[in-house]
Amino acid sequence: MTSEDVKLRPCQPGDLSSVVEIYHEAFQPELSFFFKRFPRRFFEAAFCLLVKDTIVAESQHDVVGFVTVTPGLGPMTGTRMIRLVLKLPKLLASTRFSLFMYLLQKLRNSDWSEPLLGIACIAVRTRWRGKGIGRTLMRQALARYPDMNAILDVRPWNRSAIRLYTSVGFRRTGVWGDPFGGWAVMRRSKSP
Repeated sequence: MTSEDVKLRPCQPGDLSSVVEIYHEAFQPELSFFFKRFPRRFFEAAFCLLVKDTIVAESQHDVVGFVTVTPGLGPMTGTRMIRLVLKLPKLLASTRFSLFMYLLQKLRNSDWSEPLLGIACIAVRTRWRGKGIGRTLMRQALARYPDMNAILDVRPWNRSAIRLYTSVGFRRTGVWGDPFGGWAVMRRSKSP
């Protein structure tokens, strides 16, 4: 299969199980470092908050990748947030101390000086990587918000992701660290 067999579309609530599965596949080493067991229901509730700002890549009715953006704090308001908060006790039971250290470092190192489009997550199923799907997802996500500067964090050892982000206009602007390792901060200026 090639990227021509893949279509992009807005995420729908029925896609959330596939999105969480792809997320788990893509970030398994870090998730194991931060959680004693994978809190699937928590991540389903979290992605449910972000469903309107998620684009999926689909091939033959199978979700093969996605990108989620956060255009400010809007996704964190509303009734869906209540569902997420109700899942916090179970989340806390599965959390390792390293997650709290990560969150503190992330908050401390976030840029709060201007409203930014955050690239919250992008992931493609392993067997579909290297076919241009990630680049297509990123371009589509950025095109939705042409008037916003964008920011993301990436592990410095993730060279393929850095190449992808550089190819769509991101430049490295800083670094920060958490208990699992370092992060490179990358920014992209809004379209002229």
